[in-house]
Amino acid sequence: MPLDYEKLLKAGSKNPLRLWRFSGVKYVLAPSAIERQLPPNQLRKVFAYDLAAAPENGFRVVANPSGAHAVFEFIRPTPRYALVHLAEQENDDQALARIADSRKPLLGENRAAGSIEVSNYRPGRVELEVQADQPCMLRAAERWDPDWKATLNGERVDVQRIDFICQGVELPAGAHRVVLSYSPSLIFFYIQCCGYLVLFAAIVVALRSRHEKD
Repeated sequence: MPLDYEKLLKAGSKNPLRLWRFSGVKYVLAPSAIERQLPPNQLRKVFAYDLAAAPENGFRVVANPSGAHAVFEFIRPTPRYALVHLAEQENDDQALARIADSRKPLLGENRAAGSIEVSNYRPGRVELEVQADQPCMLRAAERWDPDWKATLNGERVDVQRIDFICQGVELPAGAHRVVLSYSPSLIFFYIQCCGYLVLFAAIVVALRSRHEKD
């Protein structure tokens, strides 16, 4: 497990619901019995079901209001993409302490005025139409990585590491089109190709040597 995930899970271990909110989770699959342990006004049950056997060692979902399993929905979910107020710089320890402290609002809940519409999404790329009523930060509940790139109205901008592990793009006030895309370096691909070429050359040399001996 990456070290940043391990630190985040440790910080949120005492309050899993807060950690799920931090991650932009909207729905949770869990045993129905967990409903008795949930704090009020955070989750509601939207679907209960049982699992039944199906052909070829499969299973099927059978709706049942008293089922052993359920789908729970956050009443006020933290969005995956949110406009938040520009936060002061903080180190990792400070960010983790804030995330773990249930008395403090999560950064994703500290929303700035404006709106976000996801116009196009596929794994590794998302296009957002943003209206920011004031300078703010676009927070994406996605793990920061140097291979993530961003454009703001077609111009390349930095993807900042904020909220310990999330992505952030600083925005001026106004209407914007933001594109986040994952563009990993090709250096490992080139190294792999070189490895295949070396292997192919070695096979050719070995076959030629055997042919000359024969």
